[in-house]
Amino acid sequence: MDAEARAELRRKRAEKRKRYVRNRILFIAALVIVLVFLVVVLAGNLRKISENSDSVSTQTDAMIETPADDPLASSGLEANSGESNLQADGDGNSSEDGDGEYTSGSEENDSQDATAYDSETTESNVTNPEETDGADDDTVYEVTLVAIGDVLIHSPLLTMAEQSDGSYDFSGCFSVLKEEFTSADIAIVNQETIFGGASKGYTTYPCFNTPESLGDAEVEAGFDVILHATNHVRDAGTDGIEYCLDYWQTSHPDTTVLGIHDSEEAASEITYYECNGITFAMFNYTYGMNGFTIPSEQSYLVDLMNDDTKAKIIAEIEEADENADFVIVFPHWGTENLVGDISSFQQEWAEIFVEAGADLIIGTHPHVLEPVEWYESANGNRALIFYSLGNYISNQQDMPNNVGGMAKVTVRRQGDETYIVEDESGCVPLINHSDKTGSTPKFRVYRVADYTDDLMSVHTIHRKNSSFTLSYVTDLAEEILGEFLLWS
Repeated sequence: MDAEARAELRRKRAEKRKRYVRNRILFIAALVIVLVFLVVVLAGNLRKISENSDSVSTQTDAMIETPADDPLASSGLEANSGESNLQADGDGNSSEDGDGEYTSGSEENDSQDATAYDSETTESNVTNPEETDGADDDTVYEVTLVAIGDVLIHSPLLTMAEQSDGSYDFSGCFSVLKEEFTSADIAIVNQETIFGGASKGYTTYPCFNTPESLGDAEVEAGFDVILHATNHVRDAGTDGIEYCLDYWQTSHPDTTVLGIHDSEEAASEITYYECNGITFAMFNYTYGMNGFTIPSEQSYLVDLMNDDTKAKIIAEIEEADENADFVIVFPHWGTENLVGDISSFQQEWAEIFVEAGADLIIGTHPHVLEPVEWYESANGNRALIFYSLGNYISNQQDMPNNVGGMAKVTVRRQGDETYIVEDESGCVPLINHSDKTGSTPKFRVYRVADYTDDLMSVHTIHRKNSSFTLSYVTDLAEEILGEFLLWS
């Protein structure tokens, strides 16, 4: 992004913050006026109470001092007069209560006007984007983000996870790198397969249905955001998607789930995610569902990216760019097993996403690593793109399928500018390790930098290809990732 474009971006964000401050000032001014009015009303009523109290006291004293033969002493007129005054004071209190109710309603309306897009937020950990907009100062806000690729549960992984009581424990899939996930401010995982429920039976390739205990393991490992818009999202039927959503909402309501929805209203909402003083907008789309379709009346179930949805996608990213500090898109796109290159489909949609306002794009689906680059759209917007993180864990046996990546990105906000810290961002190459030398297969994922020759010697892939070596893995990572390669 050139200096002129960056200056224009800063100007727009400064204008947005000024509008926010102006709205808040107007709201506070209105609140002060209402409070002053209430104080005046309350003071008036207190004065009436005081006057009536004095009147009652005077009348009582007079009654005490009245001679016994005074004809008024037994008439009751003075007492009735006092009761009448006290009743009038009670009506005054009722009037004040009514004003109080009106004031409360006014506050609510003013607040809604000042934050008009509050209705477009989702999840308990998702906040109003303007809550992070403070005065223009030099305070530095920073978020560390990590993301991993496809979690693809083939039958040997089911076997590994199955316990003697029939339950499933997938914690081993994340045990080696758990500290990476828990230490990041935001950790994202692409959950390739759907959690459709035990009643359908757990299945693997080509139509997957994975135990939801995998979701428990992901949350326990430290993941905050789950990507579900994949080509396997429809494998267990539309009711499988609904079951999956119900699982997340019931078992892990604080976890942000992207790409699938339970209603038209939910599908129309933009997900804003606040972390460390920075407001993110997040989107997850898939190119398709392996030939499956969804009834038109349930089109809200999955976020698709195609010609029919292009205008909606552009509009919602543009809206998010206005409201959030930073916009992330997670597309499920590209050509499977296209090593070190990208497809024309990815090129087309990269331009669409960045031009609309995306700041970061992290892609999945090809099951292999693909390049990382800074991309500048025709209108001058600039974004960092990870075209594919490859597999995180699977039983695929071709060599490139066993080399994945973990995106690591630092996002910083200072004043009116939010940006990626370039020298702290890149991709860490990973090895999907499988060992079938024992009675039960064992799968783990390691950083390439931590992988050993002893581990390599028992990797299952050697049954098919002995060329899979540490030298091959490091050369492949260096070739694909280039300047964006991080070893840890």
